[in-house]
Amino acid sequence: MLAAVMLITLLAYLRCLSNPFTLDDHIFLENHLIGSWSFLSRSLAGDALWFVDPGGTPLSPYYRPLLLIVLGFEYHLFGLNPAAFHAVSLLLHLLVVFLVFKIAARLTADLYAALLTALLFGLIPAHAEAVLSIAATNYPLGAAFQLGAFYLVISAGDKRDTSPLAVLLYLAALLCHENAIMLPALVAIYVLLLEPAGAIRDEPLVVRARARIGTAVIRIKYFALVMLLYMAFRVFVLHLAFVTPSVGAGHVSSAVLLLTLPRVMVMYVALMVVPWLAGDSDRATFVHRAASPDFYLPLITLTTLTVFLYMVLRNHPRRALYLFCILWIGIEIAPMLNLRGLWPEGEIANRYFYMPSVGWCMMLADWAVVLAHRGARVRQLVFAGTAAMLAISLIVLMNLMSLWHDEVALIRGRLTRFPESAYCHRALARALRKQGDIVGARHERETAARMAAGS
Repeated sequence: MLAAVMLITLLAYLRCLSNPFTLDDHIFLENHLIGSWSFLSRSLAGDALWFVDPGGTPLSPYYRPLLLIVLGFEYHLFGLNPAAFHAVSLLLHLLVVFLVFKIAARLTADLYAALLTALLFGLIPAHAEAVLSIAATNYPLGAAFQLGAFYLVISAGDKRDTSPLAVLLYLAALLCHENAIMLPALVAIYVLLLEPAGAIRDEPLVVRARARIGTAVIRIKYFALVMLLYMAFRVFVLHLAFVTPSVGAGHVSSAVLLLTLPRVMVMYVALMVVPWLAGDSDRATFVHRAASPDFYLPLITLTTLTVFLYMVLRNHPRRALYLFCILWIGIEIAPMLNLRGLWPEGEIANRYFYMPSVGWCMMLADWAVVLAHRGARVRQLVFAGTAAMLAISLIVLMNLMSLWHDEVALIRGRLTRFPESAYCHRALARALRKQGDIVGARHERETAARMAAGS
């Protein structure tokens, strides 16, 4: 049955093998240094865009050397063959689907819940950008390393120390994407909420709590050490630019960012529960007043959702698992809530939801299976609802596949949300030139030049 889940996911994305490179792909792959073997080693000592200005100051506040190294190896193997790059990204996504199944099978202890978790994860439309954009290869790659490390932890049984392989996988995840710093928190919460009690099962609550906290500290100590070393080296590589505020957000007060936070969080919630809203990105604008509907309506929504979840889960027999899933979502989204890093364009990219969605898919799948056990009538309703959700997800995903296959349509769609983006206008000029529209390409280049001059 797992093979069927993998096959369905493969078939859903198979069209991507004919996709061209798009948007940021050109920046990473069409640079004059990627063909040099020194590109691989130099990527360990530079920011994510070091190759744009070798020897200059960091152009990016990100340190993601493993992405550059993987792309460099792929270039040496395949040249600039888009089909090969897309095949690697698709294989990475399938690997993540497999790991999601393994983790869900252990945490839910139910084969059907694990299969449904993997299928939901494989087809969720919000993952389209992470799978279809070569520049976003680090999302499935980093997720594979994170999930591999986490699975080794939860399958270790009575072994208290973390295996060296898990620590090595965690280091690899950090070198893919900085959101991997949250894995130690995820491991600690697993120990506190879900790890079998073992010999302390019959001990008083205080004794059990102390034992679990002690076990959590032991489990994460090597992860924490690696994380601290990574953060120190990251600061060194980026010339102390640990957090670089964007031009558009550097002058914005913390109060405005706090007022904007509920809206951004609701946008992430919408990606979970309304799959047809998925695209390549969404846009959030600053909220300046507490009296604005853009502040209080999202806040009311989040408050209502929190109360609803509390009422539903407080006496639920699976409440520990569902609380863990909710915390998984929150922990993995937390690094993406650095709102200063989202502006001047205010982009909420769908790829940010790749790792957080594991918790959502697992909670939804397990809840559906638990409901199905209540009787034949309920089982029929659950089956119909699940089938409808999967069908909607597949239809939306197919639509996104078509969007990503046409670079001009993709960039024009981006420009409807970010009309002042000089980068998008330059990208559209390049795409139009490839299609032979010289007049349109010249217009977009002139527009980009005017915007760059005025910024």
